[in-house]
Amino acid sequence: MFTLIGNFDDKYLHTSSILGIDSGYPKGECEESTFWTILDAEEPPPSNLITTGGGFDDYITCFQVVEYPTPTSPKVPSYMLQHCPSFCGAGPQTCFNISIYIDNGVRRLSSTGATPFELVFYKVKETHDSM
Repeated sequence: MFTLIGNFDDKYLHTSSILGIDSGYPKGECEESTFWTILDAEEPPPSNLITTGGGFDDYITCFQVVEYPTPTSPKVPSYMLQHCPSFCGAGPQTCFNISIYIDNGVRRLSSTGATPFELVFYKVKETHDSM
């Protein structure tokens, strides 16, 4: 779930909007927060892996969606995630592209990697239930 930080009146997600990303409701009693975090984007794994546990508008949970520079399919717009700690008050004055990091065959999202993770949004088809 994308939660806009700062502009609560906007109903749509725009590129370059500052946002928090929430994985959903906690799965157990010990889990305090499900907001995505990156503890230190400039350090090697595990510090730069996306985990959960941050506050809503903390610098470790500050992300944005931007247009992907070279989409795989030019007919479909694609996007990528960036971690931008300085947008929420601390950290380096740059944004870090989110990419796939593979460790012992396990794929994880991280602030390191050669190629940013490309994503596409699709509009949900409306269904009309008849009673």
